[in-house]
Amino acid sequence: MPGRSRAALAAVLASVALAATGCSGGAADEAAALRATVGDLSSALLRPKVETEFERKGHRIKGGLECAAQKDDEAATVECNGTTRDNAQARFEGRIDHDAVADQDAADESLPGSYLGTVGGEEVFRLNCFNCRPANSAPDPEASASAPAPKIGE
Repeated sequence: MPGRSRAALAAVLASVALAATGCSGGAADEAAALRATVGDLSSALLRPKVETEFERKGHRIKGGLECAAQKDDEAATVECNGTTRDNAQARFEGRIDHDAVADQDAADESLPGSYLGTVGGEEVFRLNCFNCRPANSAPDPEASASAPAPKIGE
């Protein structure tokens, strides 16, 4: 979904959640439907960002990553696998906390979570957020949707 804002995605998710609950108006039902939808779409949302991060670290992915999402009441877990152009196995594991995303402002396009990328079993990146800006900074209207995220410990 390159170029699509998280706000647009949230609107789509909300619409799907309402449709999935039959417009019942029950907040608990809507929240459950939204969590299920977030799990399904999180792998599609993260895949291009993950491929970009592997490339930033010098490991271009051949043919794209194959991703799948699992979800529970607290988080969506995304796992991706692929092969680098050097024929090494690339693997990504990510966990997106539903509450952390739900508590964000509508204009905040960051994806806080816990993310790990490995190539050939060796860690090549570990992130705590995709598309995040440093704390207390104003949004940068010129920043791309796939801007590098801050690294843990940096």
